[in-house]
Amino acid sequence: YRQTMSTEKAAHEILQVITGSEFSDKLYHTLEQMTASLSKMHSNGGTFEWKNSSLVDALIAGDWVLLDGANLVSPSVLDRLNPLLEEGGCLVLDERGFVYGHPVVIK
Repeated sequence: YRQTMSTEKAAHEILQVITGSEFSDKLYHTLEQMTASLSKMHSNGGTFEWKNSSLVDALIAGDWVLLDGANLVSPSVLDRLNPLLEEGGCLVLDERGFVYGHPVVIK
């Protein structure tokens, strides 16, 4: 709410400097639209929604996964996949955040 009010205040201050022109009308309209967008974004809380990848979905379902061209991926990706290839392997989804106080682990 505070961010929206400061944007609205800034819009009015800009219009006080530029007055009486077609440009100021267009600018005011644009700033009103931006303020409405910010208000909508802020009211939604700017939430993040996690979406599983095809790999994660396959691991959860217990399906086979074919990694064609795995030798071409970057070393950081291979480092993430290596724990899956070990006996009793798992994948820790740190990026997802904590669920019930713990990171999500796919076994």
